Amino acid sequence: MAIISENKQKKDKETRLPARPNEEPIFSWRAPEYVFLEKSDGWYWVFFGILAALLAIAGLTKNFLMGVVFLLLGIVVYVYSKKKPREVEFKILGEGIEADGVFYGYETMKSFWIFYDNPPEDAFLSIQRVNKFTPYLQLPLGQADPVSIRKNMLRFLKEIKHERELAGVVEKLIRF
Repeated sequence: MAIISENKQKKDKETRLPARPNEEPIFSWRAPEYVFLEKSDGWYWVFFGILAALLAIAGLTKNFLMGVVFLLLGIVVYVYSKKKPREVEFKILGEGIEADGVFYGYETMKSFWIFYDNPPEDAFLSIQRVNKFTPYLQLPLGQADPVSIRKNMLRFLKEIKHERELAGVVEKLIRF
């Protein structure tokens, strides 16, 4: 019985909780939820060329399901390539981080690192989490002061250099 209770407590700590309205933020900032990069006409020509080639392969192999999946994937990528990001509020609190109204407790985090290579396009707070399925939480900095964020984060977490995630590198390469 103690094992079940212990597992339930661990799971509850890793669950994203609603924001804590009574706690005053130590530091807060607003930023777009992701960096939006305008796509050129050339980007869309290449995208639709690749999509057409994939649909042709599906047709040549007479694989209807593959064709439908590629078509749906193409529609999703096109819609997201046009979507503008929302402005989101981020808060450093005494017990954790709040991102867009969702609370993440420090007990679910291991370390942090601030990437500040090409602000504001490539500036974000990376938090390594205990959770194996979503090991990193990445919060865009926008125009926020990285020195203030670092100073406040050091009060709660260790600063350990993180490596860039493959998905982020690919996104940057294809300007998505």
